[in-house]
Amino acid sequence: MAMEIPQQVGPYQVVRELGRGGMGLVLEVRHPQSPRPLAMKLILPGRAEPEAIMRFGREAQLLQKVQHTNVVRIHELGQAPQGQFMVTDLIEGDDLRKRIKQGEVPPRQAARIVRDLSDALSTLHQQGILHRDLKPENVILQPDGVPVLLDFGLARDDSVERLTKTGIVMGTPNYMAPEQADGMSPTQLDERLDVYGLGGILFSLLSGKPPVTGETSLQILHSVLKGELNWPEDAHKGPKSALYEIARRALATDRNDRYPNCKALGRDLDGYLRGGAAGKRKLKRKRKPRPMPPRARR
Repeated sequence: MAMEIPQQVGPYQVVRELGRGGMGLVLEVRHPQSPRPLAMKLILPGRAEPEAIMRFGREAQLLQKVQHTNVVRIHELGQAPQGQFMVTDLIEGDDLRKRIKQGEVPPRQAARIVRDLSDALSTLHQQGILHRDLKPENVILQPDGVPVLLDFGLARDDSVERLTKTGIVMGTPNYMAPEQADGMSPTQLDERLDVYGLGGILFSLLSGKPPVTGETSLQILHSVLKGELNWPEDAHKGPKSALYEIARRALATDRNDRYPNCKALGRDLDGYLRGGAAGKRKLKRKRKPRPMPPRARR
């Protein structure tokens, strides 16, 4: 059955459809007391499982906790005859996936985008929130170049009931951290999960492709667990090499080899933008033992 676009949802007047999915619609709306354009996610009755509706409500609860320039702001979570809805700022611009398809992203612009997202994620982590599904599609690049993070449907908040269980893999395989792909318990996941996601976004901005590809999800997950990433041949040289080194550390298969948090990742990106040595440091590699000097003759 086709989904009809309502003219009114609660007090909001519907202006146009922005998108649709299996559960419902994304609409541009306006409130009678404000001419400001807003976005509405509307779940239509009978279109979603109870767990999906719980996730939808949880996304609103999470967003209400955070006020940040680079995180979409929520205005209301409500219920109407047409279904449950969430109203947020209407973010103008294209998602990063579309921007990447348009052509090469200059290194400094890529660094600024991920640096700003690192700051946003640091704020989320201070609230006990992990995003868990970082990818170019979940970032809108506004006309002024400011990135805005959205879509928190898989986010985890330490203060609310867990909706995922150990062994259930959820997220986007191409940008999924190995520990998430391996079904690690949500209680064991930490900030380094989102560090990996930001590394994947930086990789895509620099190379024009995801860090891991494959013909099937199973192939992709296998490559993620093995650390088989699609590094370009020229990643170690040229104007992008310093940023690739930052991405390499963020995308380390062993999370102990990654940046400890998004703040540390953002600090290196900020150093790169300031022209410092950040990002030029190579990852620690095992060194061959130095030969012992010959004993002095007596």
